[in-house]
Amino acid sequence: MADLDHPSASGGRDVLEDVAGPAGNAILSANLSALFASSDLSDCTIQFVDERGGWPKALGDPLPAHSLVLKSASGWFREQADSARRLGARRGILRFAWPLMLTGGSGGRRTLRVPLGSPEQLPAALAALRFAYTGQLSARSIVEALEVWRQADYLQVEGGPEACHRFIRERLPGFKPHAQLPRRLASDDSCDWARGSDGSSCGFGGSAGGASEAWSRTSRGTLSSRSTSGAASPKEGAGAAGGVGWPAAAGAGPSSSAALFSGLCGSDALWGALQAEPRSPAALGFARQQLLAIFGDAVAALNTPRLRRQLLALPAPALELLLEGEEFGTDCEDTVLLLLATWMLGSAGRRADAAARERLCRQVRLVQLSLPYLHAVLSALAADYEASQGGSCGGGDGGSTAGDAAAAAASAAAATDAAAAGAGSAQRGPSSSMEPGQRAPGCGCGWFPISPEGAVFVRTCAAARSPAERERLLRAAGGGDDCAKSPWFSTVPRRQAVPPGGLTYGWHVCQAALEAALSDPAPPGGLVEVEGTFDGRDGGGADGGEGGDGGGVIAARGFEWRPSVRYRPGEEAAGVSLRCLIPAAYRVEGSRLGGGALAAARLEAQMRAPCWEGVPPTSHGWGELLPLQHSSPRTQTQPRQPRPALRRESSSPPAAPSDPQVEGEGEEGEEAACSPQLAPWWPYLEGGSIRAELTVLPPPARSGGAAGVLGAGGALGSSGTLPGQQGIYLAS
Repeated sequence: MADLDHPSASGGRDVLEDVAGPAGNAILSANLSALFASSDLSDCTIQFVDERGGWPKALGDPLPAHSLVLKSASGWFREQADSARRLGARRGILRFAWPLMLTGGSGGRRTLRVPLGSPEQLPAALAALRFAYTGQLSARSIVEALEVWRQADYLQVEGGPEACHRFIRERLPGFKPHAQLPRRLASDDSCDWARGSDGSSCGFGGSAGGASEAWSRTSRGTLSSRSTSGAASPKEGAGAAGGVGWPAAAGAGPSSSAALFSGLCGSDALWGALQAEPRSPAALGFARQQLLAIFGDAVAALNTPRLRRQLLALPAPALELLLEGEEFGTDCEDTVLLLLATWMLGSAGRRADAAARERLCRQVRLVQLSLPYLHAVLSALAADYEASQGGSCGGGDGGSTAGDAAAAAASAAAATDAAAAGAGSAQRGPSSSMEPGQRAPGCGCGWFPISPEGAVFVRTCAAARSPAERERLLRAAGGGDDCAKSPWFSTVPRRQAVPPGGLTYGWHVCQAALEAALSDPAPPGGLVEVEGTFDGRDGGGADGGEGGDGGGVIAARGFEWRPSVRYRPGEEAAGVSLRCLIPAAYRVEGSRLGGGALAAARLEAQMRAPCWEGVPPTSHGWGELLPLQHSSPRTQTQPRQPRPALRRESSSPPAAPSDPQVEGEGEEGEEAACSPQLAPWWPYLEGGSIRAELTVLPPPARSGGAAGVLGAGGALGSSGTLPGQQGIYLAS
């Protein structure tokens, strides 16, 4: 009779399937989780070490471990074990030995040494190792999850990067997976480890300081060997949850843009570590994607008050990550340089050292600057830098015209390659004599590390008629291949941030400002100019933040633009005007750009205003752009007639909040309506403001010459997208 207890009696497979159950052995999983940091069944010990300085330095206490779990859950430990086995077989060594083994471990167990880059990485490394045992992630913020992601990717912990990705994704509204996520990231639906054991979501918070505190507590032996919860509760602090938790988050709540920015950019130490060590390109790609989701492009970052304030607080490594790729859009490279100059005046820029500033400056693609920037702005920045160095640039004697910039670019490219190979911070080019940690001059100028000779060489390369000619120039200057790798000489364009239909900005002149300007006595033939304010930015300088003029200007093509209404008393005509200004970020004390400098700027734009009922059309309407200092500006006639009914056409922009002085029903409203000064303006003062729109069109397509040189000669013509007008403006 057949043995009914043997699997073959019923085919084997059916019996095994019935016994196995749908989710494996939960008791076995729980027991394996309980082995983390436990001496039970331990056959080895893990010692994290800091190998900087040549001699390993122990970080924290030895951690009891289990070879079976390590080799099953970590590709890094598995590869080390396989390498040791092959090495031992070749040398005839019978006993098992890992390359990173230290003899004399406690209790006769082997001690496995795991190198880390710094003591601050210990909490994240412990969290990654804890995940290998328990499948639960210890993180309370996006910053902490990125730290664990980096260490889990380094140790090749199966499922670790996916769990960090899931944790972060649940806290980012509208997140979409990025192409640079790890190859092992297969199915997000199977990643349920990101939540705690109670299914709750963690809030934002955490910092490098919190990680250091957790490390110090762990090193004092507060490691718990039996905790299996996903994360320590706020009452447990950093010493609980397996000793790898951080201090409780500062707060919890629904995700928001401000919270997202705080979570991503709240730790300078994290960004420095992410860039210095190439162990986690997936984490860097994810961080870059989220920065792009916040800022979008340089034009939006400068013209949106909220984004501008966040830009000024952005850590230097995060800004470098944003600028080094083509995904960060702009209208032209001039605006990228303006964004960098604006950042330099902010809180993050002021606390950055010279090495970080120089790495940021190396990300600007100088040969793509427009002619006004190459000849006016870059030359002035070079003169400012020479003055800040005591009149000597280029590492001593100033160098040759080509050698200075080429050598600096070659050094920067070599530093970039070294950083990509894990060498740490980038080297400094020979054109900079400031040591790391030294701040830029207090006047705020001299921050861009290029000599006047270097600026001349950049202009020469920008004017090259072909890529082959530019390559010959770089090789002749001694830069070679390293120089060609420098972003300074890159001709790869960034993503165009201005859509084909242009970017439209609404602006207005309020009735009070108009009446005040008309009330002031003007000399005979004098011009009355009332500056406009862009919608949603009535706070003036408050909206602009540090280093900006606020709501009265927008940034485009590397310059600032201010709209206004111009009127000459005694004439029945008024017009709209657009003034080009040297950006406030350049007009700092001591700079060559701070005292009445002029540059010929070019802009393709369209000015439009709503057409009100009762105002007869004219041949020269508000839809035409009136360049400043035009000899005979075309204006729109303002008929002196009784105020018509204010009925907006369907194509008009939304009305502004009503001004009680304009539409009030009391005696004050009637008295204001009878003001002789405002009577000619009533057809346009709907809602108490003269409202208009400025549409900035995309720059013309590059043709011939160096890539990135916009508007290099040629007659003025149609922009080709909207019925707008090209103009040449004097920026001052």
